Amino acid sequence: MTNRVWLVGLLLAVGGCLPEDGLSVVSSGFFDDSTALTATPAGHLVHAAASEEAGKRVVQVGGQILASNPKLGFKPAFTTIGAPWEEIFHRGDKAVFITEGLVRACLTDGQLAAVLCHELGKIAAERQELAATALPPGRGPSMETPVGNDYAGVFGPPDGTRAMELAVYDQKRRKAALAAATPADPDALGRAILEKAGGTIADAEAAVPLLRRADEHITFEKQMSTGN
Repeated sequence: MTNRVWLVGLLLAVGGCLPEDGLSVVSSGFFDDSTALTATPAGHLVHAAASEEAGKRVVQVGGQILASNPKLGFKPAFTTIGAPWEEIFHRGDKAVFITEGLVRACLTDGQLAAVLCHELGKIAAERQELAATALPPGRGPSMETPVGNDYAGVFGPPDGTRAMELAVYDQKRRKAALAAATPADPDALGRAILEKAGGTIADAEAAVPLLRRADEHITFEKQMSTGN
């Protein structure tokens, strides 16, 4: 019961506490420590241990990344979870979750940006794969040929064979499109997003061990998926 209540609170925080308009966007050079930065208050952060400082930092850096990548095609909300270990995951293309432990492990905003961009690269790769399956390869399904007095009813063709034929065609089309598409590289996409945001190769390399540790933890991601 406790886990379910916590999960509801987490979902409410994503839906209402970090609206897109609440993202603080800075013009450029946010990796430069000399640049003065301000951020809109992140509001109520999920989990009691999450600090306002960590939440503001994530929203600020995430906002800069999105502002620097206007053609990305999606704008997820960035939410900080109060947990001491390193973990980061996403839910579709609407939300990115990161623990305070991982935020604090990022010694610079450049490293934090690299971590967030890596997750955004995963989302971009998933979207590319979905887009690939939406393109119909080759010829279309065979023409429908009514027989005698057959006519379509409320639930489709009279014997359902046409609906079955279209379903089989659609399944084959999607499999063929996915097989023909060049697999998307999340790492390459993440680095491209980071580069446009002003990040460096050094930032990306420094984030590698952090991401490896984050891969070892799926506590909150599992709870979000199963509700347990």
